[in-house]
Amino acid sequence: MTDTKIMIVEDEAVIAMLLEKLLEVSGYAVAGPVANGEDAIRLAGSESPDLILMDIRIEGSMDGIDTTIKIHEQYDIPVVFLTAHSDSDTYERAMKTEPYGFLLKPLRRDELKSAIDTAIQKHEGSL
Repeated sequence: MTDTKIMIVEDEAVIAMLLEKLLEVSGYAVAGPVANGEDAIRLAGSESPDLILMDIRIEGSMDGIDTTIKIHEQYDIPVVFLTAHSDSDTYERAMKTEPYGFLLKPLRRDELKSAIDTAIQKHEGSL
């Protein structure tokens, strides 16, 4: 078991539960899931996760990109975006937040683990 804590921001309950199981089976601690930007910002502050898995389209007045901007203003937490929408406008807007990766849904366990490990190492300066 690792001490690495991953926060999930996902508004689709089934996907959030799947992500939580995949992360736990892979040995990660899980914070969340939360479904909106306001809860994500609050949880990021109280839980201090090592990484955030952020769906781009979430509930509430802020999408995942806006939420990431707000989190980066307050905390030094890397974000990997999750999305089923890979249109170029969304991608370009998301890239301005300097994410540590993108994962397209549906997710595969090996891709998820690889993206998390790479993002954390990059954030720690190991890559």
